[in-house]
Amino acid sequence: MCICLARYANEGVIIEEDITEAITQVTGLIYASAKAAAGGGLDPLAAQTKRVVEHLIAAPENQLLQRELLIKGYGDFDVGTLERIIETLVEMGWVRKEKVGIGKNMDWLLKLAGEPKESYMKFRALTNGKLK
Repeated sequence: MCICLARYANEGVIIEEDITEAITQVTGLIYASAKAAAGGGLDPLAAQTKRVVEHLIAAPENQLLQRELLIKGYGDFDVGTLERIIETLVEMGWVRKEKVGIGKNMDWLLKLAGEPKESYMKFRALTNGKLK
């Protein structure tokens, strides 16, 4: 629908080219998301990325400060690696960053979002009988 609306000559009608383009765009995204979630991609950071997502899933309210995540990942990744992983997850829409504190006390609150959170919530709904 968004592709249809973005077309210059938009008449509100979805055409076959819109569907084809949407399928092409989404197919690549689904593959990349699945590889990152499995931790088995070709990227050397795939395993660490999976651990970061697992830490966020296990955290209360699915959120952690970047400092807390760095402590939990001691030995798995350093500050530079963690920042690269977080930026990748933000670009994928799997994590949202929120600045908290000021000055030396400034940190980033990382919140799980997107497909991993949806999958986790579906799992919880199946196991608890409740949707959050």
